[in-house]
Amino acid sequence: MNEPIKHHFIPQFILRKFTHNNDQIYYWNKESSQIEVRNTKSVYMVKNLYRDEKNHPTDPAIIENKFAQFESEIATLFQGKIVDKDPIVLTRTENEKLRKFLFLLSFRSSTRKQQYIDANFDDTTKEHLKEYVVNDDYIDLWLREIEMILDTENYNDIQKNDKISWTIKTDFWSHLTGYYMTFVTPRGQDFIIGDVYPTAEIFPIGINGANLYPHFMFPITPHLMLLLNHVGFRPESRKELQMLDSMVKFSKIKENAIKTPSVKYRIIGQYSKEDTFIYKINKIYSEDAIYLNSLALNEVRKGFSYFDFDRIHQTLQDYQLNPHTSKYNKNDYSVLLNNMSKK
Repeated sequence: MNEPIKHHFIPQFILRKFTHNNDQIYYWNKESSQIEVRNTKSVYMVKNLYRDEKNHPTDPAIIENKFAQFESEIATLFQGKIVDKDPIVLTRTENEKLRKFLFLLSFRSSTRKQQYIDANFDDTTKEHLKEYVVNDDYIDLWLREIEMILDTENYNDIQKNDKISWTIKTDFWSHLTGYYMTFVTPRGQDFIIGDVYPTAEIFPIGINGANLYPHFMFPITPHLMLLLNHVGFRPESRKELQMLDSMVKFSKIKENAIKTPSVKYRIIGQYSKEDTFIYKINKIYSEDAIYLNSLALNEVRKGFSYFDFDRIHQTLQDYQLNPHTSKYNKNDYSVLLNNMSKK
């Protein structure tokens, strides 16, 4: 059996929700500034991204294969309990599995790998990582930690695992306890999907280049997005913390998009795997969908995809021509707009 070479950092089961016939997806190629019709196998992937010959010389594709197995479970969860469902009802076990999947999406990307290639960590983090890094091989650490998270069923076991660095344990715990999920559907526009997945809204703190991240955005289909929202958007979490109050005022993702889910406990006062989280699909206005899309468009490194150009045309126009934001734009979509307007 041939080893998988194309390692996707956005799973194909999500990409297929943006496709037309035979897994064909519209893909705007930043390098050529052209729209291409591509197969999902050829986009949002890096060849041999997770290949690990050092720890698995006889099975170097083991991490990609483990991702495939885990994604199969998540795809079943998406299809059975999330896509085209309202409300979305998840057990605590399903909720935790989904949160692990979301964390790995942010940790498995090529940009995160580049951080390890460059050893781009502050001095305190580097000092801590010394006991986990052998011969300054940070990529080895990245691969090992991805695999250990894939192999670990629950969060408590991750915290107890001495082979996982404090840095990742802290990131993972912050992801779980510092954010809550909501689901939104857009009016007027479709969601696009870009190659920085998830995309974050960023609030600059102004201290040594540090940032807070009010939200992380995960488009699931053209009509459904999962949001991770900082717990600071819950009034009881801020409790006169001025920085969080400032972050909430700064964010443009508010109101209907961040309504917290309801929880039904099997036994009052105790956590149970059978507890259920009930998420209503919240409708957001066209201008809010445009804002979410614009954040993704601004972070595109190589390309983005969409389902129906007419349903993203206003988004592109607003991104490209809005005088209040155009001076901050990192990408130029003028050729795309001009070419599509001629058709």
